[in-house]
Amino acid sequence: MLKRKVYRELLQWKEQRHTEHIKKCLLLKGARQVGKSFIVEEFGKKEYASFLKIDFFLQPNMKGVFEGELTSDEILKRITAYVRDFELIPGNTLIFLDEIQCCGNARTAVKYLAMDFRFDVISSGSLLSLTYGEDDDEAVEIPESVPVGYETQITMHSLDFEEFLWADGYDSAAIDTLKSYYTSGATIPAAVHEKYESLFREFIVVGGMPEVVNDYVQHHDFNRVDRLQQDILTEYRDDIAKHAKGKEKVLVRMCYDAIPIQLMKEQKKFQYATVERGKPKRNMAEAFSG
Repeated sequence: MLKRKVYRELLQWKEQRHTEHIKKCLLLKGARQVGKSFIVEEFGKKEYASFLKIDFFLQPNMKGVFEGELTSDEILKRITAYVRDFELIPGNTLIFLDEIQCCGNARTAVKYLAMDFRFDVISSGSLLSLTYGEDDDEAVEIPESVPVGYETQITMHSLDFEEFLWADGYDSAAIDTLKSYYTSGATIPAAVHEKYESLFREFIVVGGMPEVVNDYVQHHDFNRVDRLQQDILTEYRDDIAKHAKGKEKVLVRMCYDAIPIQLMKEQKKFQYATVERGKPKRNMAEAFSG
């Protein structure tokens, strides 16, 4: 299991909800394949006596749990009808609503679930930062209302360098020693500098996507890294066709494909005018920001 810093944030949310009786569920946001579902499953199984995952993309029939009255009591009744062997342990149960963008009623119900302290609820999904009307995916359902004031939102990113080092077998003590040189202003021994500079260069090539990092620390094979990275890039590109609307698909793809070239320039600001000559800058910017 990859050690992730976001786990501490999940623990803090749980502690605050239980000790301060905060009426808020948790919404875990982030790009695809950064490990959102994996970390919540690990958290639920480790930190709670009872854990239930509902994936609305893989289990569309589970949308029936959120049809009709959306009180927590009614939802729990329907869960027991749909799920065998689910045991509600008051104060020690986590319900994970994954791919929640596929069930508008579940998104609305979060407000009412947040008020019930018999269980905790974490939601997650793809591209939740999009305005629902801007998403062209037919599987995405527009909720009647979003649970404003009843969610704590956390954004999960890909692995940073420290998490990469943890994955590669470097413990916190070794990393803290390295940090101490920077905080104290002391000169870093040449051998230590060379070692960590080499590791950082590896990190730059491997990146922070969990699947790639996990494979690299096992095989240390850059050819495998490249293949996995290309697979992820292809899936991201396919997502553009899935989520972008109408003619924006082409513009968004053009902006996406231009990112490597833009990053190579000394001027790091994304320049829409250079993506394709003749395309109005305003149209390109709107497609990229949407």
